[in-house]
Amino acid sequence: MSLKRLTHVFAFAFAIPLLLASQANATFTITPLTVINPGGATPNMNFVYNSLVNAPLPTTGVLGQSYNFLSVNVFPGAANVTNQVVPYDIVYQATDNTTHGTATFEVKGLLTLNLDASGSGSLYNTPAPGFPTPSFTLGSTTYHINPVPPNYTSPTLLNGSGGTAQLQINLTTVPEPSSILVMGLSVGVGGLLWRRNLAKKA
Repeated sequence: MSLKRLTHVFAFAFAIPLLLASQANATFTITPLTVINPGGATPNMNFVYNSLVNAPLPTTGVLGQSYNFLSVNVFPGAANVTNQVVPYDIVYQATDNTTHGTATFEVKGLLTLNLDASGSGSLYNTPAPGFPTPSFTLGSTTYHINPVPPNYTSPTLLNGSGGTAQLQINLTTVPEPSSILVMGLSVGVGGLLWRRNLAKKA
């Protein structure tokens, strides 16, 4: 293979790692923007709207950053609660820490608390259909929220001890169109040069 062709192959070969490295070094932040529900203090429970600060960009195509977007604390000593239904509806803002671009997404659903006279029971999550927002675009990166509905980890509610539930989503990214184009060209041109070299040797 000539020096010129060899240079082209190496140039394309180095393009892919550089793209992946730039993505890996990017970070983003998620913060609560608007709390629509609950509209105020909630009997037997309190809500903590969590932020995700300086999180690394998820690896493309792989389930990435898990995020506890909402913590729900059941008060110790709470008891004799029958089907206490509390809606949650929160808009979060995502910020690209490199470009400072922003995007929003929403999570929405119902929490149902049941406790017997001893304070033992359950806290059950029912996400609203279509929530959280299936995806959002931040700059040139699309974030998919998986799974829909979000994961839910229930607390152990025994003997009036209370507990904390974490509502969780997982963020996955897809490569931006320009990255796909460059990687496709890298593979295509590299393959073409390799095949031509083989043909000349034959």
